[in-house]
Amino acid sequence: MSRTLIFSILLFACLSVSADRKADYNNLGEILQRNGLQIQENMDTVVDYKGYPVRIISKQGNIEHIGLNLFNPEWKNVIDKDLLNYIERDLLMQVATEKYGEDSLIEFKLGSLSDLKRIDSNKPCNITTMDASLLSIDWTTDNGKPILISAPVSYEILRGATRAEIETDFLSQLKKSNFHRNVDIEIDRNSLQPYGETEYIVPGGYYINDKITRNLYLNSDGESFIWDSRYPLESLSNLFIGGAGNSDAEVDLTVMKHEYGEKEQIQTGIENLLAVAEVDGCIPYWGLESYENGKLTGTVFLYNPGQGYDHILKIECLPEEIIAGNGKMKAKAYLYVPSNNVSNLNEPYRVKTEDEKIKYWDN
Repeated sequence: MSRTLIFSILLFACLSVSADRKADYNNLGEILQRNGLQIQENMDTVVDYKGYPVRIISKQGNIEHIGLNLFNPEWKNVIDKDLLNYIERDLLMQVATEKYGEDSLIEFKLGSLSDLKRIDSNKPCNITTMDASLLSIDWTTDNGKPILISAPVSYEILRGATRAEIETDFLSQLKKSNFHRNVDIEIDRNSLQPYGETEYIVPGGYYINDKITRNLYLNSDGESFIWDSRYPLESLSNLFIGGAGNSDAEVDLTVMKHEYGEKEQIQTGIENLLAVAEVDGCIPYWGLESYENGKLTGTVFLYNPGQGYDHILKIECLPEEIIAGNGKMKAKAYLYVPSNNVSNLNEPYRVKTEDEKIKYWDN
């Protein structure tokens, strides 16, 4: 299936969803049923509603998704599903309520809502960003008419909740879960670069600057991860990025909550913490800030490119103890930081006074 997708999106999170719109999302199925659409207890199908193709997915009486059928379901395994579902749902809401364009963040640049009746979801569309905060999508109808929409989007809008609510859900999941990471990294032996005397580095790209990377470090066999107290920095990078070594290390986590001045203390494992974030689509990057007298300080950036936020984890630990399997980490977490506001995220990697460090991490 051919398709054109340009999708390096940095979504921004300065928008909010109105209470009425959020309620509409929750009650959309009920609205449609009142208007004559039949929704079965278990279904995954496309039906006609007022001439529009509508996709309905329900399981055991719970509606998992309902919206205009604009995107091939296979695309949702490649692109952020919440994003595409939001667009389909919002446009169906306009059809169902006949509030065309009211209280909606989606704008038609070419064509109109009624033209979507002639969209074939199996045909390619173009998805791109007009700037760091504005998404655009264009289709061509079956009679050759172009359609172009734009939508400012954020993880708050995609999930239909405020940042504080989403943060609370994340912490609730973190406290009750015991996840294990499923890190599946294929090593291209042609990408190996010599490192040290007999070891190798696998460059993994960088984020913000070249000090914050996804690099992995391999033993002389070119296959196994370095996990050795003689290589503390490399071993910790392998832990955060590749899930190597002592992945059950405990973390004393201080969450600097969205509500100003609020903190929450949580005991968890680094494996569980990273797994919960990765399940949501976050990609870990690691940057070392300092390593003095056996103490390491650095930051894990858990970047979600599909929903435009970062979880920022400031880590402190004694690597030798972590590698030996008897150490704990201390961490401060800032959750759901909008990615378009990350221009200052490289600040920990310049020389700062102690006062600056305290202001940056403790405000």
